[in-house]
Amino acid sequence: MLRRIRLSLIESGKFQRPASPAGRYLLYALGEIALVVIGILIALQVNEWNNNREKQNIELSTLYEFRSALRQDTTKIVIAKQRFHKSYDHTVALLNHIEDEKPYDKSLDTIIPRSYTFHTPTFERYNTAAFDLLKERGLDIISNENLRRDIINHYTNNHTVMNGWFANVQKVHGLQVDRLYGNFKIDQDMGERMKMYPNDYDQILRDRSTLNPFYHFKSLIVSSLNRFDKFHDETKELLASINKEIDSRE
Repeated sequence: MLRRIRLSLIESGKFQRPASPAGRYLLYALGEIALVVIGILIALQVNEWNNNREKQNIELSTLYEFRSALRQDTTKIVIAKQRFHKSYDHTVALLNHIEDEKPYDKSLDTIIPRSYTFHTPTFERYNTAAFDLLKERGLDIISNENLRRDIINHYTNNHTVMNGWFANVQKVHGLQVDRLYGNFKIDQDMGERMKMYPNDYDQILRDRSTLNPFYHFKSLIVSSLNRFDKFHDETKELLASINKEIDSRE
């Protein structure tokens, strides 16, 4: 095509053909050089466009991975919060029953174990595959600087805070559980839920210090729920930012 344009210019008289053979050869050589240079520039431009397109596709697929992971994490957080709330309700029911000095009721057999067997999940169970993929592909693959910063903060700071908190909760919880075994006994038949009985219910009514682990469990549950609420909000905010970024690309 470029050669046809060059010949057309010469034939139209806008670009006069040299009279001497050397001049014509020089003109031909310059034309060929110009064609090569223009071809290289076009190839470079096309290659750059392809690279940018590929990078954008990789970035978009990475954002899809984050969206999927954060949706899963949001569901897991909601389920964990529900379990903590149930444990809190059981703990309050147990403490109120004893504080009101009510006679022992068989419902306490299942309330007692449920009040302290709340779950303290570490966030290693949560989906960090997307962030691992981002680190493998390169953090700069996320072109939106603010979004990239928020992602890094969520998976390095927010997760670290939550992991540290629940590691301490598990440690303290284990210590308090050990204090229960002197005043309560555990029983569980095949296919039935675990039950826990006080060795001497009247002694518990006389000495409320035996309930200290349950008061501690109640405090741990409340503090954990506050942590969960904060982390839940942070996760939803990041998910909203990622959804907004994806919508702007589609």
